Amino acid sequence: MNDMTFPELITTRAGFDRDTFEQFVEMRGGTGDPVYWYGCGVITSYPEGKPIARIEGVDLGKLLRPDTSVPKAKMLTRKFVAFRDYETNELLRDENGKMRFIGYGYQNFTWSLEGDQLLYEIEQGSKDSIVINKGGQGAEVRTMGGLTVMTTPVPINSRVVQAWEKYDFLILPDGSPPPRYQSVWGKYTPNFSWMGEGFCTMYMWSYRYDSFETLPESYRNIVLNEPGMLMWKLPPMDLDEIAELQRTGQNYR
Repeated sequence: MNDMTFPELITTRAGFDRDTFEQFVEMRGGTGDPVYWYGCGVITSYPEGKPIARIEGVDLGKLLRPDTSVPKAKMLTRKFVAFRDYETNELLRDENGKMRFIGYGYQNFTWSLEGDQLLYEIEQGSKDSIVINKGGQGAEVRTMGGLTVMTTPVPINSRVVQAWEKYDFLILPDGSPPPRYQSVWGKYTPNFSWMGEGFCTMYMWSYRYDSFETLPESYRNIVLNEPGMLMWKLPPMDLDEIAELQRTGQNYR
């Protein structure tokens, strides 16, 4: 009989402190150079649970933090998710041959620590449709043995869609085999237009990469070879670039 000893689980909410805030910021955003959260997963019908497609995507960003003496940090990001055939793994395309995907040309994140709460603001949109989503009150941090898990629920209630997301960020112990930084993302959302009416769930497991060149070839092929995708090679470099994206047009595709 296996007589293993497991760490005691915390059953009440565990909030953030300054140390875990700093740990979160470095894990999520790095230290100033671009970081790439790349992952794959599956989209299924709800409530039937029937596989609809595979998904592949990336959330790439750059940390901006001129004053590290205060518990506040900004990250400039872009993200996209492409859809692949569940059986063949080929990219799904519309009637005009264009790759089916969802993407944001930018998202302007701000994190702050207030009491034991890891709060966020997400600025996105363009022209007269710029919105700021706020939340984070339900974020939690757990340490179990040498594993740290940081959980952030993201309810979405906008003029466009009502949905629910959750991120679990995993920080493996020092000395663990790479990748040390990982995440699990889940989402419940109305179907995309090409799927017909109804609801679906999306799931993705991601690892953090620290350069475009080390990312899987399948992702690099999308960015380098699909029309209009080259902007997803690098995150927004500064707030001026975001201001230009806000001025020039559609942010969400």
